[in-house]
Amino acid sequence: QSMMPILLMIVAVSVLHGQDRPAVVEPVPGTLRKLVRSGERTQVFVLGTAHLNTLGDRFNPGALDGLIAILEKYRPQAIGVESLSGPQIAAFTQDDAFAPALKEFAKVKVEAGAKAQQVLDQTALRSYRNAIALTGGPQKDIEKNRSRLVLELLAGYELDSAALQWSYLTAQERDEDAVVPRDLRGVLDQRLQSRNEIVTIGIRLARALTLQRLVSIDDHQAADAETKLLPRLFEAFKTNPVLSTAMKSTTLYADSSKLLRESFEKGDALPYYRDVNS
Repeated sequence: QSMMPILLMIVAVSVLHGQDRPAVVEPVPGTLRKLVRSGERTQVFVLGTAHLNTLGDRFNPGALDGLIAILEKYRPQAIGVESLSGPQIAAFTQDDAFAPALKEFAKVKVEAGAKAQQVLDQTALRSYRNAIALTGGPQKDIEKNRSRLVLELLAGYELDSAALQWSYLTAQERDEDAVVPRDLRGVLDQRLQSRNEIVTIGIRLARALTLQRLVSIDDHQAADAETKLLPRLFEAFKTNPVLSTAMKSTTLYADSSKLLRESFEKGDALPYYRDVNS
């Protein structure tokens, strides 16, 4: 098999910008290296980005044209985005300890998923497995069962992949669709109008490459830490004199935010993405 290029989108990697870079990671140990031929190694392109919703009315989708053109040339076979996966959400719904994480990071996914599961009369995991099997199958089967696939993805808590599939339908096909309930169609339409980078970069790039789904990658399994320790940690940050002094003495974050705004206002986000990923 040839190597598989993958794009991973992550948020706020600018922490290292302008500072000493970490030491070079040691190469793969010899024993493991013998098992993988160089031509079979997966290539991973990591793209750091801000949350584009923060731009508000400054957001200009045309400013991403140059970035998308470069990413298209890389031609990833998979696009990973910062989002809880369907199976992880399904597991979280079975434990009240994860309710705060679901409310914070997957509220719309959970609500839309529950409605789609009722329509299909099947569990989230069965829907997820059905959807993954269909997206990996022949293109003609996907096109024939597109609306059903959208519903399976929603039921499997994969909202963004469902929105991607929904976007492949024409406006008339969406209006006349008899498979996806009207309220869920509204959720999908609203998602596709979002400024969120998963949509404006991830889904847009996936469409350009005719990919059939996005790969959700995130982890909030440390429920105790998130609900108990993190609020205390953030409060300690605010009152820590050393951290406060360090934050005031650097223009790193202000400069990055300024460049983000200016790049979108000028209609070309490439200067920002080159800077934040340097």
